[in-house]
Amino acid sequence: MILLPSELQAARKARGLSQGDLARISGVHTMLISKLERGAGGANCSTMERLTVALQIQVLPPAADQDSAIVAWNAAPQGAGGGE
Repeated sequence: MILLPSELQAARKARGLSQGDLARISGVHTMLISKLERGAGGANCSTMERLTVALQIQVLPPAADQDSAIVAWNAAPQGAGGGE
């Protein structure tokens, strides 16, 4: 599972979450989230799974002709409805 730093940060921001919010939801320490978003650290599969579940994103494996995985998520923040 590969999740690029920019993709992690984009998914978090699309949900309207701070790093602290994501830490509380996922159980992953804020300092590790910060390192991952800066590309300054790595994470094991368990940590990445907790982050993807918390962010409601799916990381798809790369196709044969691609260098990196594809990250898919619903860009609407949690609780955003449009029925106002």
